[in-house]
Parts: sequence; C-alpha cells; structure tokens
Amino acid sequence: MRLILGLAAACLLSAWPLPAPAQQSLWQAQFDAGCDDCSKGDYAAGEKEFRAAMKEAEGFGADNPLLALTIDCLGRAVLAQGKIDEADKLINRAYTMRKRSFKEDCPQIAMSLDSLGLLKEARGKYAEAEKYMRSAVGILEAAIKSNSDAEAGLNAWSALCGGLGGGGEEFKAAMVQQAERENEQMKGQLEGTVADLKRVLEEKANPPKRDANAGPAPDDAETKARSLLSMAEQFAKNKMPEKAIEKLNDLIKRYPNAAAAKDAQRLLDQIQADQTGQPASEPRGAELDPSDAPRPVAAFLVRTEGKRNAIKAGGGSEKTEQAVLAALGWLARHQNPDGGWSGAGFVDRCSGSNCGDPGEKDYDAGVTGLALLAFLGAGYTPVSRGEVNDPITHRVYRLGDVVKNAVDWLLNNQGPDGCIGPKVSKMVYNQSICALALSEAYGMTGTKTLKEPAQKAIDFLFQARNPGKAWRYTPKCGENDTSVTGWCVMALKSAELSGLNVGRSTLVEAKRWLDDVTDKNYGKVGYTSLEDAGVKVVIPGKNEDYTYHEVLAAVGMVVRTFVDHDRKDPILEMGAKLLANDSPVWDQEKKTNDYYYWYYGTLALFQFDGPDSGGEGKYWKGWNMAVIRALVKNQRSADAGCAEGSWDADDRWGFEGGRVYATAINALTMEVYYRYPHAFGAPK
Repeated sequence: MRLILGLAAACLLSAWPLPAPAQQSLWQAQFDAGCDDCSKGDYAAGEKEFRAAMKEAEGFGADNPLLALTIDCLGRAVLAQGKIDEADKLINRAYTMRKRSFKEDCPQIAMSLDSLGLLKEARGKYAEAEKYMRSAVGILEAAIKSNSDAEAGLNAWSALCGGLGGGGEEFKAAMVQQAERENEQMKGQLEGTVADLKRVLEEKANPPKRDANAGPAPDDAETKARSLLSMAEQFAKNKMPEKAIEKLNDLIKRYPNAAAAKDAQRLLDQIQADQTGQPASEPRGAELDPSDAPRPVAAFLVRTEGKRNAIKAGGGSEKTEQAVLAALGWLARHQNPDGGWSGAGFVDRCSGSNCGDPGEKDYDAGVTGLALLAFLGAGYTPVSRGEVNDPITHRVYRLGDVVKNAVDWLLNNQGPDGCIGPKVSKMVYNQSICALALSEAYGMTGTKTLKEPAQKAIDFLFQARNPGKAWRYTPKCGENDTSVTGWCVMALKSAELSGLNVGRSTLVEAKRWLDDVTDKNYGKVGYTSLEDAGVKVVIPGKNEDYTYHEVLAAVGMVVRTFVDHDRKDPILEMGAKLLANDSPVWDQEKKTNDYYYWYYGTLALFQFDGPDSGGEGKYWKGWNMAVIRALVKNQRSADAGCAEGSWDADDRWGFEGGRVYATAINALTMEVYYRYPHAFGAPK
C-alpha cells in the first residue's frame, strides 16, 4: 500500500501554527519511523509507530493538519493489513478533519480522496475508486499549475497565512525556496495518485479473481491471510528472513484453511532452505497442486524439483533466472484476452508506450506456442499459483492462469484434423511448435482432457511428413528442410517423453534424411540438400545483412542427440567445435544477433558438454558465459517502459516473429539448465 512518506507541508498550507520544536521533533521521529516500516512492508510495525505519533499529534489541536496526516497514514497502514472496516473509520475521520481546515482544492483534500479511493479499491468497487482518484488528480494538477514557479508559490502561501510581514529579501528568498519544495512534494503526490488510478483502471477492466469459497466480504479470512503473506514476501525481498518466517508461521496458525496458507508454507520452506543451503522440496511458483493434477512425467521433474541446484550446476545464476521471470512478466502483460499472442497485434496490449518490433500475423499460432513453452519450460502449469507483479500496469498476474488461457487458445484453434491455427504458407512451423507446447502441457500435468488434443496435434505432424523423409513448410510437399524438421523432431521427442504414441520409425527416418544433408568431414549441415551445407540462408530484403552462423549444425546436433542418444557420434564433436568458435556476441551494428542460433546452440552444447553429459565442459562453459553476457545485459530494463523484460527483435529472424518471438525464444534459452534432462544415458 502506497504511503505519503513526508510531511506534505500540512501546516504551511494551513492557518494552523507549527507545534513547539520539542513536540514536533518527537512526532516527526515517530511518524518517520512508521513511514519507514511501511516502506519495508512491515505494516503492523508501521501501525504501532503511527498510533504513537497520533497520540503526540493530538496535543497539537483537534483539527491540526499534522494530526489529520497521521490518522490518514495510520488508516493506510491498517488497510494494507486487510482491516478494511477499521481503516474506513480512520481515513474518513482524517477526511472530515481536513474538510474543516482546508478548501476543496487543497492538496491535503487530494490525499484524503486518494485514500478513500484505496478503500473503495479494497472493497472491489473500482468505479467509485476511480471517481475519488480522478478528483484527487484534478486537484493536484491544478495546484501544481497555479504554483508553477517559486514566486507564485510564495504568493499563494502568503495569502493563506496572512502575509509575509517585513522580513526583508533574505526571508522572502527562504520562503520562495519553501514554495519550490512544496511544488516538488505535490508532484510526488500526483505521481503516486496517478499510479493508484492506473492500477484501479486495470482492475476495473480485468477484475482480480477471487476464490469462490472465500465468501463475498473482502475483509474475510482469505483477505487477512493474503495481507500477511504480502508482508512476509516483502520481508523476504528485503532480506529480513526472521520477520518473514514469523509472519508466515502466524498466517499458517491463524488461517490454516485459507488458500494463502499453501503459498505461505511453500515460501516458508523456500526461506528455510535458503538459510540451510538445502533445496526446498517444493519451489514456490513452479509446483503442481496434487489435488488438481498428478506430478509431471519424470523427464520434466527437474523443472519443478531441484531447479535451483540445476541452475547452479549448469552455470546459471540468480540473474539468469531473473531474466526468465522478467520475460514471463512481459509475455503475461501482452497476452491477448483470448489466451493467445500476436506477432503484430501484441502492440495493442502495450501500456503507456509502444514496445515496437512487430512481427507477421501468419506466425500468431507459432508465437503463441513459443510463449506457452517459455512458461512450461520454467515449470508453470495451469494449476501453478506463482505470481508476477507487473511494474507497468501494477497488475498481479497468476502464472497458472496465463498458462491455462494459452492452452485453451490452442484447444480452441485446433481443427478436426489436429491442425492448430490457420493453414498459412509456413504452417508446419506453427504446427510443430504448437504440438510441442501441447505435448509438454500434457506431460507436465497428466491432465486427461489434454491427451487426445495433444495426440491429434502429433498425428497431424505424422501426416505432414514426406514419406520416408522429413518436413518442409507445408504437408507432404515433396521438399524437406533442416529447420522445420528440427522443430518437428523436438515435438515428437517431447510427445514420446510425455507418454503419447510416437512411431520410432518416424524419428529414425528423419535422422536418416539429416545424414544425407550433413558434411561428414566438417559437421556442417545443409538447409535442403548437402550442397547447401555452410551456405547462408536469407530472405531477400529482410536479413541478408546479418552475420552467418552455423545454426543448422546446431539443429542437427539436437536431432542426433534426441534420436540416437550416442555421444560418440563424431558429427557431434565436429558441430560442437563449429559452435564454440562462433559463440554469441550482441552487436546490433555488426548484425551478429541470431536468437535462433543461440537457442539451438545453447540446447545442443548443454546436452553434449554440459553437467552430467559425460563431457568436460570445454565447449559448454565458454558458450554459456557468452550467451549470458549477450542476453542478460541486453534485456530491456525499467527505463524502456512497457518493453521492460523483453528483447528487441533486431536479429536475423525477428522480422517474422517480432518481439514476442524474441522474448519467448530467449527465455527458453535461459531455461536450458532445467528444461530437459541430459539425453545421454537415457533410453532411446
């Protein structure tokens, strides 16, 4: 809950005299302590300090603005703890006091109106909250405009307080500086109120979901439990684990049947695991609820169990995982209401500023599957309770809902023949990625209702393959290419891992075709024939300026790894050398960026030379450091506005998939440490 953390010139803008210095000093210390506690998320401690400050301020006079300010902030601290009825009394008391002391266009009235809006928001009355907050914004904007320079601010202060008197130019200059400070305080207050208003408008458009069993009253056990959980999360974020543990234990004891109690227990396990250095049995935000679905198949367990250890062993870090979460936040913000993502139309979901870098509409199904894979790869399923707080819209996205809506989009856009999305010119790209996502969704949950649609999506790929060969853009067109075939093999392999019916002969024949286009002396792989090996693939007028990389060698390594599981295959060593000699470098000026190459190269080298692969890491470690430097450093940050968490689509293939493609595939690259187990040593 946002608090006004300063005095806000409550006395200087009123007819009330300042209290005696000793009185004011004690009040100020208590008030500041309350603000500091609340800024750290400890609203209970803040409440205690504000109550002490209120007792001190009551000696200033019945309607003194410092008393009103203290009561208002106390009301906000109480509201943040879910005690809505008590907060209502305090906030309305402060508002009544201010109305007796100030005109309707004063900033103090605006603060009370914002507080009243927060009350309405807490009760789910977003239209009424919007009305209060818009009034507050109007008052503050008008006040700032009339006080736009120091002289105007001085005149306004003089008129309110009865004139400056004969203090001379030095005294007047001091008052001018005070007026300037007041203007800055009002701007800060306006910024906070506008942020509250934006959040309310978003909640009004997309009301937060409530537990159907929680009852209609907002001030119920679930609300109070959630407030305690929020406080504990803030303590944990501010590296105050003891206080976080205290709040979590209190929540679990007082509200054992609340849905928040499950999240509290998982967070408690996580904090205690961090303290002992042992992995938590159930990582927060990546678990499956046993009451809703079975555990994922063994191949996907690492996504939900032992994730932290896998990141550390593979050479990842907290920064790589933060990059993944930031990317998922951007994807959640730009998901369409129907659950899909749009290569070009995602800009309609932008908030504040346009992110830019749209792709092509024909790839909507493909980027939807790719975005869903990014969530599944991080361990999230339709029943996951993990959340992300969006810094742009101030919405809280439940990641399980994002995944469920995306899965629903795939199901709603699947035809009777199993094809997902429209049958466009490069439809097999879209189909293979969507089939991969649907297969993993089934494998991650075991949900019976997903088995048949996933199998149908895979069966469509069987029917689309050229007999005895591989795949191209459209079904059975007589041509084959390595790039499309790589995605199809990935889909079939995940389907196999998930327990779906996959003909082994299909994988073997696809790999046999790959042998035909592979240079046995150097490990290079052709696009559609052996003659293409080492030849740059371009779309004229789109990407011919970009640096050539051996991306097809990386695709070939992945296919060989997942089909044969033979680390002694000499082509793998050749491919690893090719990739290691051309590790990722972010240079938009020299056009070296190729996210597709980085994705397949990362997956190929992790499987061939990562931890537990049987390799020594001589190829993997250098590549891993390079890809982390390229991606983590260049992910869009807070100063990019709505683009925060995404990657620019200024790479070799970004013109087709746009920013959604760029963000999803780079998130998948950063998930390599736990997304798939090592194939070597696994059964074929």
